[in-house]
Amino acid sequence: MSLWGVVESIGSIVGLLTGIFVIYDKLFKNVPVMYFDVLTFSSGYRSIILRIKNVSQRPILVKFARAKNRNTFSLGLGDGARDSIVSLISKGACVSIDGNSDYYLKVVNSFDFDLVKDDEILSAYVKWRFAQYSIHNIWRCKKLSIKKEDYKILLNKEAIDN
Repeated sequence: MSLWGVVESIGSIVGLLTGIFVIYDKLFKNVPVMYFDVLTFSSGYRSIILRIKNVSQRPILVKFARAKNRNTFSLGLGDGARDSIVSLISKGACVSIDGNSDYYLKVVNSFDFDLVKDDEILSAYVKWRFAQYSIHNIWRCKKLSIKKEDYKILLNKEAIDN
């Protein structure tokens, strides 16, 4: 093997690794962080929320739909009872989240939430994409899950304090 063959081999390996890194960087580096959290009001009332942190400098769009079955949460935009009812009735919504900021959506139980057993998994589905146009600007889906038993523990302050 000549010296030129070795240089070509090393160059092709470096090029391949660079391409893999660029694809990884574009697809996975700026994925928003989403998790269930508890919001406690001054009156002591606790509410489960879905916190979304945009770790990118670019704004993102987040959309969500109404729950389709009893093991799926609906998500709401406000804190009031009227907002909860609207989120159960409406088909869904889309919100914009600025770069390097966080946002929360209220988690709303389905109408037949009491029929779900404690060991069953409850889920919320969220779709997101960057607001500005780019080549790979597609809606990406993220599923967040929690057991009903853990969900009830988050709502019960005494269980956490003890």
